[in-house]
Amino acid sequence: MVDELIIQNPWVTHFILPFLLVFTIIFAVLQKSEILGKGKKQIDAIVGLVIGLMFVGFPGPRDLVVNLMPFLAVGLVMILVLFLLWGFFYQKEFSAPSEVKTAAGIVSLIAVIIAVIYFSGYWQTLMNLFGSSGGGSNLLVNVLVILVIAAVIIAVVVGGKSGSGSS
Repeated sequence: MVDELIIQNPWVTHFILPFLLVFTIIFAVLQKSEILGKGKKQIDAIVGLVIGLMFVGFPGPRDLVVNLMPFLAVGLVMILVLFLLWGFFYQKEFSAPSEVKTAAGIVSLIAVIIAVIYFSGYWQTLMNLFGSSGGGSNLLVNVLVILVIAAVIIAVVVGGKSGSGSS
């Protein structure tokens, strides 16, 4: 009985997928830059093959890339979600002042950050940091007060600049 998927097999995750990634990137760069000559796909493929095979032969760089790929995937998905939310407010049909659109974009960014913290399981750790006994709740209050003061200062400075230009 096999408990793991084929894609979770160490041969796939530590050799095949890293090789394909490096081979594809090297081949694409060589094709785009035409360093080895114009229309030399076979030579570009051989160089990509050799570099890809050498790459999977060295555990240090291979493990670094293997460990970075989940972070890359999660980061790209977070950016995609943020762009989707941001795009809702910046389409032509959403006729609102630019300040409202900017505020909605900032709220979207904050919502994505909170969602990532919550769904990654770090929400409780963060709440324990700020709300634990022994003065931790004072830290949360201080941070919130500093954030409110900074927001007021920014609003006054931005409001003062736009107000002085119109009079």
